[in-house]
Amino acid sequence: MSRLLSKKNDMKVKVRRELIKQLRIKQGWTQEQLAEFSDLHSRTVQRIENEGMASLQSLRSVARAFEVDVDSLELTAEKIEFGPLLAELRILLLAIGRKLLPSQDSPLPNSFILVMLVLAFAASFTFINVVLLIAGQPEQNFGHTVLLVMFGLALIFSAAFLFLVFPLARLKTWARAGMLGICWVFFALNSLLFIQALANINGDGGLPLLEYVYNLAVTFWIYRVLTKADVRLLFQSSESPMPPESLDSTETLQGNRQPNT
Repeated sequence: MSRLLSKKNDMKVKVRRELIKQLRIKQGWTQEQLAEFSDLHSRTVQRIENEGMASLQSLRSVARAFEVDVDSLELTAEKIEFGPLLAELRILLLAIGRKLLPSQDSPLPNSFILVMLVLAFAASFTFINVVLLIAGQPEQNFGHTVLLVMFGLALIFSAAFLFLVFPLARLKTWARAGMLGICWVFFALNSLLFIQALANINGDGGLPLLEYVYNLAVTFWIYRVLTKADVRLLFQSSESPMPPESLDSTETLQGNRQPNT
């Protein structure tokens, strides 16, 4: 029993290091003074404030020094501020996207990079799901013409969806037009499924409705980003190089600007 208690006291927990630092400054203590009042080593206090980790026993000692409840110093899920974490996650995703996407002469907008990451995942997920769905069908289903046509259309659609992702990242105008068409198909399908689920709603019908609303919201966001003015201009500039006459006029101007000798 004593061994179990010892292990529990030595267990590392996440602590609210900023709160501990604020309480120490409020008391007018240095880290060495807090260590003295807590019967801890000064390096232990430094690690607590720098790393945000402490043993349960050390945290109790710090709580006794501040005369506060030990639970108020422990960092739990309810006390985590998810705003900074989401911001860090967004920065990480943008960094990954810029590494994966082909390099361009013009800088890519952040919204376009996030859309490309979502499309790459969604297209791969959709294609794999369709292939697994068709492969898992019983043999008798392949004898029905209607089902065969539906399977074929689903496979063609998912393959086209996946095929458009890379040229879209290469800023091909035709790929953007194709992806906008796929957005319309997704929007129409999810709207119909939403209406059908709404008409047949029952006790457990709320989850499909939320799924369709989520799909509609993501599809609308992707469509909105791809139709933004800066993204349209990005595609137009990549497909419209400077014409030869413009190059000739530029060379002529540069020749006229040469100093006379």
